[in-house]
Amino acid sequence: MLMSGVYVVSTEPPVFCVANNYLEVAAANASEAGMKAHFLVFPMWYAGDARGAISAFKATWKSRPHKVYWLCNAPAEERALRLLGLNASFCHHNLFCDETLFRPRAEKQVYDALYTAGLHNYKRVWLASKVPRLRIITASVQALDRLDDWGCSHAEANPEYLSKDDVAREICRSACCLALSKKEGGMFATTEYLLCGKPIVSTKSTGGRDFWFDPDNHVIAEADSSSVLNAVSSISKRTWQAEKIREHTLTKLRQQREILQDKISQISRRSLLSDATGNELSKRFVFGPHLPNLFSFLVGKTSPCAEVKAAIGAL
Repeated sequence: MLMSGVYVVSTEPPVFCVANNYLEVAAANASEAGMKAHFLVFPMWYAGDARGAISAFKATWKSRPHKVYWLCNAPAEERALRLLGLNASFCHHNLFCDETLFRPRAEKQVYDALYTAGLHNYKRVWLASKVPRLRIITASVQALDRLDDWGCSHAEANPEYLSKDDVAREICRSACCLALSKKEGGMFATTEYLLCGKPIVSTKSTGGRDFWFDPDNHVIAEADSSSVLNAVSSISKRTWQAEKIREHTLTKLRQQREILQDKISQISRRSLLSDATGNELSKRFVFGPHLPNLFSFLVGKTSPCAEVKAAIGAL
């Protein structure tokens, strides 16, 4: 899911998908244009505890007079937000993952495990410190020295930002992939791994990534480096079916898009998401700098810029 902007999913009435950390910016821009909008909001961090739920309540209050609907990555999130009187339902934000890009590829396996992760403490990269052939894919290229602090100096890490296509290729070069945080959001990388047909070694977690798991696509490890190593080593002792892993994930992906479509249909008469891929959904995204133009155009005050015209055309 792209975060610094909105996905345009309807214009009559205006309905937008947005990450929670951009809701207030988008709502303010809409208000300045004189528009009353509907925002379908996806939490980027677990909102099922008191802190997360209160934050969602405050964001909803600050976004008045716009209509705000919370789409949650975990049932506990939905329950917590509903207890505060918010409009909340389950719909996993990983539905925006691009299945046309993340797919099994005929690559030579050169890594024991790969972890796509920001180099932040909550990702617990150090739990992979005993994995011999470790690959780290990160957007935190300015913080690679943290790998030394975490006992992962042997890991192969990207010194520069990688394209999604390059990330997908690297995933396919690994025997398995890692998900080691204790708490976060829905973890997009989980679905990207599975779309590539790769089994996952995961710790127990809160946030929603476990929605994508079944007995044939993952192994649970305890939160210590020896357990993670043992789980990674066990991957080679079992037969994993890449296409089965992918098809199971695609089924869930389509189900989540149907849920989103149903939510949109309750607001708008237009059917916008039937059979849309993650790539097609990304074409409906308008980045933050273009939001004033988007909202002004939708209320008839200005002509659309090229970026807005492309997003509207993708409907």
